[in-house]
Amino acid sequence: MSDGLKKNFITFLQKGKELEKPDPLVSYYCRLHALEIGMKASVEQKELLEIMDTLEQMKAAGVAGNNKEEDALHVEGFALSVFVRADKQDRAGQADANTAKTFMAAARFFELLSQFGEINEGVAEKRKYALWKARDITMAIKQGKKPTPGNPFEEEEQQQDPGHGLPDALDPSSQPAAGAEGDGTAATTTTTTTITCSASSTTAATTTITFSATSSTSPLPPPP
Repeated sequence: MSDGLKKNFITFLQKGKELEKPDPLVSYYCRLHALEIGMKASVEQKELLEIMDTLEQMKAAGVAGNNKEEDALHVEGFALSVFVRADKQDRAGQADANTAKTFMAAARFFELLSQFGEINEGVAEKRKYALWKARDITMAIKQGKKPTPGNPFEEEEQQQDPGHGLPDALDPSSQPAAGAEGDGTAATTTTTTTITCSASSTTAATTTITFSATSSTSPLPPPP
C-alpha cells in the first residue's frame, strides 16, 4: 500500500468513527469511501470485513441508502458548512494551522460526493480552492509569514463565491496532490467490483461496490 493511499484510508475511516454520533449519515459515507480506498490499496481482508459489517449494520438501521438524492444533499451541505467555517476565519485574517486543517477536511468531505456520481463544477471548484488554501496557509505559517486572506487572484465581484478565479498554475488538480498533512488525495478513476464475504459469523453478504482509485503525489509548489 502506498503511503498516500494508506493515509487517505486511515483518514476517512477515522472521520467515519468521529462522526458516528454527530452525523451518522456522513459517518456512513466516510466509512464507505474508506472501504473503497482500502480495497484498491489491498488492506487486510479482516479489516475490510469489519468495515463492511459496520456499514451493513448502519444501513439496516436506516442510516443511509433509502434516498440517494437526499443523502447527496446532506453530505454536500455538511461539506459546505465545514468549508464556510474555514473561509470566514480566513477572510477575517485569522487563519492559523487549524484553519488549514478545516479547509483540508472540507476538501475530503467534498470528495465524498463522488459516491453519488460525477462531482458538479461548483463543488469541484470549492474542493480545489479548499486544497489550495490548506497548502497556502500551511506554507505561510512554516515560512513565518501571515497567511494572505481570501483568494488574491479572484475578481472583486467574485468575493462572495470563494473557490472561483484560481489560476490553472495554482490549481491543485493540475499539481501534485498532497494535502496540508500529506494525505495523498488525488483525482479519481472509477470502476466496479463485486465481492462476496462473510460479514459475521452467522450471515453471509454479497456487496457490490463502486470505488474510486486514488494515487499519491508530491506537494504543491508555493504560489507566487
